[in-house]
Amino acid sequence: MIFETNASQIERLDQSQLVDLLRRLIQAELNKNSIPLRSGTAPAQITIADGGDDARVSWSGGPNETDWLPSRFTIFQSKKGTTSPVGLKAETQTKSTQGSKSPELNEALQEAISQSGAYVIVTSTSVVGTKLDRRIKAIRDGISDTRNDSSLLSSIMIYDCNRLAAWANTHPSVALWLNALLRDVHLDGFQAFEDWGRAPEISEIEFQQDEDTRFVAKGMEIKTWKNDDASISQEKSFDEIHEVISTFLLTRGSSVRVIGPSGYGKTRLVHQLIASQTAMFQDVLSESQIMYCLYEDVKDQLQNIAREIADTGSRALLIVDDCPDPIHMKLSESVQRDGACCHLITIGVETKAQGARRNLIVELNAASNELIGHIAEATNKQVSDRNSSLIRDLSQGFPRMAVFATRALEGGDEELSSVETLISRIVWGEHEIDQSAFESLQLLSLFTIVGMENNVAHELEEIGTICGKVARQMFNELQRFAERGVLFRQGDYGGVQPLPLAMRLSNQWLESNPAGTLEDLFRSLSEEMKLKMVGRLRWVSHSDKVSSFGRALLSEALPDEATLDSKFGSKLLDRFVHLVPDATMEHLVKLLSGKSIDELAAFDTGRRYIIWALAKLAFRRQTFDAAARLLLKLGAAENEHWSNNASGQFLGLYQLYLSGTEATPKDKLAVLDDGLADADERVRKLCVDALNRMLETGHFSRTGGSEHIGAGEALQDWQPTTYGEIFDFYRAALSRLEKIALDASDPNHLTALNTIGSHLRSLFSNVNLLDGIQAMIVRLREAYPTWQQAALGVNSWLYFDRNDADEEYQRRLRAYYDELLPIEPLELIHFYTSGRATDIHDPDVSYDREGDNDHHYGENKIYELVDAAPKESVYFLPLLNRFLEEPTNSGWIAEVHIAKHVGDPEHLLQHILDNMTVDGDIAVISNLTRNIISGAAQRDRSKGMECLELALGTPRLSASSIEFLASVGLDDTLMRRAIEYVQNDTVEPNQVSVIAFNDVLQTVDEGLIELLVRTLLSKQTYGAWAAVNLLGHVLHRADPKEGTLLQSLKESVTNQTLYGKPRYSNMDWHHWCDLVEKLLDGGHVDDCFRAELMEFIISVTSVAEYGVQLMFDDYAQKILRRVISSSPRLVWEKYHEARESADVQAEYRLSNLFGAVSGEPSNPGVLSDVPAEIYVPWMLLDKEERMPFMIDWLQLFVGGDNDRQWNADFVSFVDAHVDRPERLNGLRSRLITGSWWGSFSSKLEAERDQLLQLREASSNFNVHRWIDRTVSQMEQHIVEERRQEANREASYKA
Repeated sequence: MIFETNASQIERLDQSQLVDLLRRLIQAELNKNSIPLRSGTAPAQITIADGGDDARVSWSGGPNETDWLPSRFTIFQSKKGTTSPVGLKAETQTKSTQGSKSPELNEALQEAISQSGAYVIVTSTSVVGTKLDRRIKAIRDGISDTRNDSSLLSSIMIYDCNRLAAWANTHPSVALWLNALLRDVHLDGFQAFEDWGRAPEISEIEFQQDEDTRFVAKGMEIKTWKNDDASISQEKSFDEIHEVISTFLLTRGSSVRVIGPSGYGKTRLVHQLIASQTAMFQDVLSESQIMYCLYEDVKDQLQNIAREIADTGSRALLIVDDCPDPIHMKLSESVQRDGACCHLITIGVETKAQGARRNLIVELNAASNELIGHIAEATNKQVSDRNSSLIRDLSQGFPRMAVFATRALEGGDEELSSVETLISRIVWGEHEIDQSAFESLQLLSLFTIVGMENNVAHELEEIGTICGKVARQMFNELQRFAERGVLFRQGDYGGVQPLPLAMRLSNQWLESNPAGTLEDLFRSLSEEMKLKMVGRLRWVSHSDKVSSFGRALLSEALPDEATLDSKFGSKLLDRFVHLVPDATMEHLVKLLSGKSIDELAAFDTGRRYIIWALAKLAFRRQTFDAAARLLLKLGAAENEHWSNNASGQFLGLYQLYLSGTEATPKDKLAVLDDGLADADERVRKLCVDALNRMLETGHFSRTGGSEHIGAGEALQDWQPTTYGEIFDFYRAALSRLEKIALDASDPNHLTALNTIGSHLRSLFSNVNLLDGIQAMIVRLREAYPTWQQAALGVNSWLYFDRNDADEEYQRRLRAYYDELLPIEPLELIHFYTSGRATDIHDPDVSYDREGDNDHHYGENKIYELVDAAPKESVYFLPLLNRFLEEPTNSGWIAEVHIAKHVGDPEHLLQHILDNMTVDGDIAVISNLTRNIISGAAQRDRSKGMECLELALGTPRLSASSIEFLASVGLDDTLMRRAIEYVQNDTVEPNQVSVIAFNDVLQTVDEGLIELLVRTLLSKQTYGAWAAVNLLGHVLHRADPKEGTLLQSLKESVTNQTLYGKPRYSNMDWHHWCDLVEKLLDGGHVDDCFRAELMEFIISVTSVAEYGVQLMFDDYAQKILRRVISSSPRLVWEKYHEARESADVQAEYRLSNLFGAVSGEPSNPGVLSDVPAEIYVPWMLLDKEERMPFMIDWLQLFVGGDNDRQWNADFVSFVDAHVDRPERLNGLRSRLITGSWWGSFSSKLEAERDQLLQLREASSNFNVHRWIDRTVSQMEQHIVEERRQEANREASYKA
């Protein structure tokens, strides 16, 4: 583990630190095992009269012991310095009686004995071996001297520095605290709570807490929480959100995402949640559990560390600041791992985790003017009322801006007359004002971010021309603001910060320039700079000049559909939404609403941003109608495949919660009804899908972001405020679906019918809907007499949901189930086959999460009904006809049992064959035929054979001949017929797989199996794979024996036609590998076959389709390693034979097969298993040519990813054979290529550190010279890569 502690660290602790460690360990152990924290105590000092113990635990309920608490009642005693047997013996007795003839046991041990508890000595020294035994004996002797029995204690233990270190390592938060305390371990960016609190932005300004309700809890979990607390989604004060987060993490979830604009005080909020915490049982916000980090500092190792923390099972709270949203989702998965007891809080600007389970979203709104005033006063007690007012005006609800502005006033005693004078103080401080530089800063503030150096310096030059300045002058003027924190630099880019200051500077520029200047500026810019400008203007969208600009430039910049259907045009329109949403909506309608569905299907390049724009416009009630109608048309013309495509966004508008719009159900239904009446079937189908979405009752989610438009507050999804609104919502969907379902001429009538059926179970939980639903079901069953989904829905409700309803309602639905069941036995049989065998449950039994549930109820009912029916086949013919027309998932159960039940199964089959139609589904008929044969054979093999002959005599069913044979049960005679069918191509080779599922080795002569395999091998690729699959099943639980079958097996796994399959399944080569391993494990491989096997494996490098080798490599390498273990020289020689004759392409593929692992070149190739006594002499024959080849695959490291060390054999190799630095050149590419997690610069840093470790391990001067030179090059590469990474990060802000 990254924070791993060791015994030497424990030895360095003083006594108070040791007790503090003990206290933290006890609390962590109690937390991990869900034992109340009140059960453990440890005093803050150890010099008080304590009756013999420095800490104790005592609990009832729960486990009898934990990994480190040996009993429900445990006494800990902490000892200074070295412990001696004499001293420990004395400690068992009261101080006043020590050394007397009648010593008395100390109070703590008396209590421990009375409780049959444990006694633990804690020491920072090392106590092992016989030293440990002597000291425990001394403790027992001390107890005996007081006339007490030490055996009444559950255990006597000594926790020395070694055991304390091991204990600490089971609790990452304690290990982090200890390492931070000692300050001698690099913590890789992680901080304990104490260190985090020393940050200036936290320590220098007291947190301001008032009744400001600026915190909002959001997410899918809040929706269910509202059932218990209707106020949970309302805006909260600090104390209220503190309680919400604590309760959520303790009882409802594991992850919290805190979001809001940069500068809103998110980090300070999270810190204060911990700092203000009072001791609570199992509190998840305890400062002792905190592990804080900035994502940027730890990003490449964060996920592995999170998994390590989760896997310890310890309680810990991981806090990740400035965490990207996708990383939050991955970390959230880690803390939800099985056995994990840790929690997560991430801090970021935004999130799309609204629908993630066990996640709570906490969004910060702008701070009130009153709170901003308090923050200003806390930052500078001397701030005047006048200046405080100006700070509030400038801050725009941003706490960080309030701090920034207030600090700018420190040292000045004059009253500021306006916000402008305050801005001047922030920008210039005590420096002299430079108007030219200030104008440059104002101009820069009009853009989100601007390239200032190197390859992107042209952007600065572009805006410089606007004010008549060259790029160098602009750079020099702007760079001075970096010292004041006004210019933010990231890589080669720069921008004005904080955002409220940038907004004010932009506003100043707008106010100081005449109307039309902004438009002229926009026209003069390149496309990229236009986007950056409009992106910044979003934050001053309240300005009349910006609104005027948006309306004037929208049509000019985006004159036609062609411009819109471009990356630039669509991105620009998406940004215009923030400036002039109404005008943007009108323009989109003008450009796209007249297009046909087919024309919109061709709208491709700009589609992504247009959909994002429409998602925002659909959120606003004012533009919902037009936006939703356009989304509907684009959804009907869908050409994207991810969930938030046009159709996905449109459907999301119609879910009850988190719909992504302010629009009411009435607004939505107006769009939907017009869509249902549309002439285009694609539009109507999407609207039917929307009705399906309306009936969902849980698991609501949506992607976040579209609720934020311009600089205003986030829009809120419409949601019902009364149960009546919920019921009306569902009724609206059901009434429309029913109308469609009852119109047989509507192409969607069956879709509508099935949609209703699929939601019935969840809808039955709404008591107020039941009368209407029952009336609807009556009408639907009149139109569809055989429709079974209503009964299935009630059955599922009774099984899974009945316990949530009152008894009267349960009885009502139980009686309703009986009403819905068919009366006619054949109809009832069909009902029980209508789902999977496990879908229908006993209506009088509820699902038991912990118990053993009966999954055979439906199957048993089928058997019961068939057994009670007449034995004449004619009785069942109507049911068979129906199975032909409407196959069901479990129809085969009834078909087999019917054939087994009747006395004349041949008549069943004859009826099927006589009524075959030209357009009949052969697969359905064949399956029914096979089931009848199987059932007949189970009753009477002669009847089964009679049915078999009928089926085999039907030419249209010949492709299933082997299936029919297997249904009877194979013997030698039938096996010969199966072989004949394969020989004459009556069946496809893969048909023989049905034979393999029978235990054919018990019923069929082995010679016939071998003949079948050879017959299959004659059928080229598909035959060869059929042979492999057949043998895989036949030999699944058996080993191949000497004989012809063994030889066929060898021929099958080395058959070259195996490489000819157009498409492989994921299991094909796995089955091949299993068979080869059976040969190897059974000792059935000689040198001749090893050579054949090697030639077969190597020949994959000559297969034209490289994808074949990619599927094969892992399995081939597994077998190669097995062969190397027994015949390394053979593999070595075969490899080099192939290499000598290979062309460039084959040599490359050969190196991938034998060399270092693809995607992870630092891992060894299979040749690394070859002994050195083979490859070293070979290399020395031509070192110049052959050593680079060796460097490409020798094993470099041992150990896992987190603790890998240089392989001693590799170090010995380079020490012995590197006579020039250049010999190692190939090593660098092995280290820096492949796959990795995180940034490339971090990858380079890690590999640089590995090389420095190699330098320490090696004694070869030439190795040192190469490493020094390579590390120097890597340092330059790291600097450049960091710059490029910063540029990429900056580009996301554009």
